[in-house]
Amino acid sequence: MSEFNFTNELINDKQTEITTFGKFFSQNSCFSNCVATSSPANGGAILNQFKQTLDLHSTVFTHCIASGFGGAIVTNGNGCTCDSCIFYDCKSGETGMTIFCHIPESDINQWTAVTLTQTRLSNNEGKHDVLDLN
Repeated sequence: MSEFNFTNELINDKQTEITTFGKFFSQNSCFSNCVATSSPANGGAILNQFKQTLDLHSTVFTHCIASGFGGAIVTNGNGCTCDSCIFYDCKSGETGMTIFCHIPESDINQWTAVTLTQTRLSNNEGKHDVLDLN
């Protein structure tokens, strides 16, 4: 089990790809100029491939880019909590300009929660849907 803990950090020009089970926590951090490098190029700053819950507090996502889905975040699973976060100038080539939350077909009878509290989404671009929760 891996743990991703970003507290008071600047993550610049780097995609964080979660490929193992664990926890993801971010507080007072900034993901800036992150570009999706995964194949396909989804989730500019964070690509969560394993059902972790993303727990984000006072975190800024700025100028994050994905040519696929989720300009800033793609999560496949248990949801995402954004408390006092900012998503600014994030871009996706598809849908989910900021967050794309995908529920795999094997979990189609499950539900997932995306909670946004005092979170600002501004100047984001993509084909449609600032938040895509499918």
